[in-house]
Amino acid sequence: MAAVIVFFLAQNRNKISTGFNSDVKKITTSSCDDKTKIKDFQVQSYSDHAVVLQWLECNPGHYTIRGQENGMDLWTDFVKDTSSLGSENGIQNLTIGHLNADTQYRFEILDAGGNVVSKLDFSISGNLYSGTQYTGNTYYVSTKGNDGNAGTTVSAPIKTLEKVQQILDTARSPINILFETDGEWVGSLTLPDIPGASINSPVQIGAYGHGNLPRLVGSKNMNQAPWIDNGNGTYDLSIDLPGVGALFINHQMHYPARSALLRIVDGNSTSLSAEGLYGLLMFDGMQISFRGTHWSADQRNVDQISQGAVNGKNVGTVTWKVMKNLPNKGTIHNGAYLYNHPDFMRDLYDWTYDTSKNVLQLRAGTNGFQHDIRIPQHNYGLIVIGDHYRIRDLGLHYYHKDAIFSEGTDLHVSYNELSHNYNSGLYVYGSKTDGLEVSHNRIHNISGVGVFGQRSSFSRVTYNAIFDIGDQAWGRATGLDGQLGAANNQFLTGITFYSTQSNYIAYNQIENVGYVGIRFDGKNHIAEYNQIIDPLRQLSDGGGIYSFQAAKATYQTKENLIQKNIIDNTQADNQVGYKMDKPNAKLMHVGIYMDNNSKTTKILDNTIIGCTDICILLNRHNDGHTIDGNILYGENKILQVTRAQKNTFIQSETMSWLDLLILPT
Repeated sequence: MAAVIVFFLAQNRNKISTGFNSDVKKITTSSCDDKTKIKDFQVQSYSDHAVVLQWLECNPGHYTIRGQENGMDLWTDFVKDTSSLGSENGIQNLTIGHLNADTQYRFEILDAGGNVVSKLDFSISGNLYSGTQYTGNTYYVSTKGNDGNAGTTVSAPIKTLEKVQQILDTARSPINILFETDGEWVGSLTLPDIPGASINSPVQIGAYGHGNLPRLVGSKNMNQAPWIDNGNGTYDLSIDLPGVGALFINHQMHYPARSALLRIVDGNSTSLSAEGLYGLLMFDGMQISFRGTHWSADQRNVDQISQGAVNGKNVGTVTWKVMKNLPNKGTIHNGAYLYNHPDFMRDLYDWTYDTSKNVLQLRAGTNGFQHDIRIPQHNYGLIVIGDHYRIRDLGLHYYHKDAIFSEGTDLHVSYNELSHNYNSGLYVYGSKTDGLEVSHNRIHNISGVGVFGQRSSFSRVTYNAIFDIGDQAWGRATGLDGQLGAANNQFLTGITFYSTQSNYIAYNQIENVGYVGIRFDGKNHIAEYNQIIDPLRQLSDGGGIYSFQAAKATYQTKENLIQKNIIDNTQADNQVGYKMDKPNAKLMHVGIYMDNNSKTTKILDNTIIGCTDICILLNRHNDGHTIDGNILYGENKILQVTRAQKNTFIQSETMSWLDLLILPT
């Protein structure tokens, strides 16, 4: 038989029964009977992110195989490289590559009539990697090792990140650094230019052994640190931190203690006045996060509080008055939160950090120190300066900024778990960062952005599970180069490409993000077969997929393709704080959003449901789009076309509720 993968999209939030036993039974042709077409469909073996599927073909005919994977209760089609098989009867084997551990898979064999004749559900626990794919000089790193060892054999590994850094600083390619599974290292590594490294001879950072992913972390468990009991349920710890960011307690993100939602009533370049601040004393390290417009929030350090006014450098640069062209056309009282003050420590795990004394205070409760407490003391996990790195099979957690920050070309990041980091999972910055590949990662519990490619072109982001990104606070990302962050149309997103061209974004599962699922500007991008569930949890005026002509961008936003995506954009239960009389209101709640000056985009065969405002929006100065074959389900406007549209072709839309709105120029 000739086996192919049939690609399809489906959504099912019910988990299937799972379980994979490596003790497979031996298939023999004698088990066939006259009625059975396919027998004994099973996983025969697995290694290095691949399985061998095996079955007995008893009845000749044309069969096909289709598969699905479930990364986070979201089923998506399974498009993998497969080998071609012969048509004879008997025992058949098919290798399926690029699999993840602890992920659910379903494969079905169909006959010529499209009927399912055999089905296999499984997940694989434990490791799926080995060292067999590595060539060249390999160094092994283990928490049980010794830095006096050469480190070139499994039996005599090195131990510390400091020793790894020494090796990298003097290495030549080909070289591999492998960390033993189940190990944990506190700190960071800088990955320099390695002489001899190339596309064909990359530098590889990975794992060896049998167990859980090796972990690089920005903080050890601090529950045994020398905390001082204040006698009132709070505890102090002297510690030097890179900034006021987030703590991670029992793998949950906790921001500094914050005020109730404040009303900004006045402002200028250095001062903001807000109700509820009278009598509040100054505390070093305070920050204010505020709403500018419905698509932006921002954050500033506070230098002084005086008579209800918050003072600081650039603290008033927030647009505290809504611009005239926005829907409410006038001045409103925008929302703000004041962070990091002892007066706001009311609930369990509230905390503050005094930046002048380097003292962290935590309301831990009776059993608080029986839990896992991580306090990020390092900015980055991996800092990639050099080119041609391959990073796979690692966990990078609890960093103040990014799990991975890169300025290098030809970076591949795959099969990693990048989670519980304050700023981003992967931040790629600079004009010499083309050829980025990000695949099969789990990226979650990030305050800022999942994957950020700033000026990274000719890149691929595929098969990633990206969830719980920027879904809890306004502007709590640190931004670039240590600056406090703006939650705008670049941050609080699942995937962002800024000022780029020719990127491929496909087969990603994105769920529960503060702003948009996928954001790009520039030209010749393809976004297809992605599932985006519940974007816009904190900001509004955005979409599941969003394009925009950025100011000073290298390329005009044009000639992009958005096709075969599923977007479920249900109403968020949040406090966006934009309209104080309606703190849960969301403006411009869109499925696919072509913002100002987007041109010649093809929007084809997408499924958009839960459009409480607009399914597809073509905003000002768009032209030349093709919109065809989409399935749109909305409660309000299916399609909105705003101002100066030219040469846009709209056809064959399936709409459950039609309210086509075209606004005049």
